[in-house]
Amino acid sequence: KWREAAQHYRMGLWLGRERNTEALMALGTAEVNMGAYKKAVNTYLKVARIEPRNSTALHNLAALYRHLGDAAGVERYTKLEREALAVSTGSSPRP
Repeated sequence: KWREAAQHYRMGLWLGRERNTEALMALGTAEVNMGAYKKAVNTYLKVARIEPRNSTALHNLAALYRHLGDAAGVERYTKLEREALAVSTGSSPRP
C-alpha cells in the first residue's frame, strides 16, 4: 500500500503542486515506510526549503540522518528543529 500511496503523491506533485508541503510530507512518510530513506531525505529537504520552520520535516530529517549514521546531519537538523519550535512557541531554543 505504501508504494501505491507514494505513486499517488508523486503524481499529484508532478501535476503542478510541487510546493504542496502536505503531499510532500505524506510522500516522505511513504518513502520511509518503504525503506527508501535517501529518497525520504530528499523529499523532506524539499519541504524544508519551502517551509524552513516546518519542525516536523526538520525532526524527520534528524531521525533519518540518525538512521543513516550521519552525525553532522543529526546535529544540524536537531538544532534547526529546536529553533523552529522556539519560534512557534515564542521561547528560546535549548542548547
